[in-house]
Amino acid sequence: MVDDLRARCPWLGIAPAAVFLDDAARAALAPYVAGVQHVAAAIDVDWTRVDLAAGTALFRARIADAHPELDAQALDALAAQFSYAWR
Repeated sequence: MVDDLRARCPWLGIAPAAVFLDDAARAALAPYVAGVQHVAAAIDVDWTRVDLAAGTALFRARIADAHPELDAQALDALAAQFSYAWR
């Protein structure tokens, strides 16, 4: 997940522990990534009630609830992408 985001968003930087996947591994993970993206796209933030920081925290919490297997680094990358997209 983090690898996929970093490939498209170089501003996120590269962590020393980042693992870059070859095309076969990326293709094998594509259904899982699509599932996470589906959950992310379904998260509705009421921007009339929250600011960007609170909306991003809400997004991160909902992704964490839906996908408890994601580690803090993956959640941070997803939240950073969400925040960047809404700026």
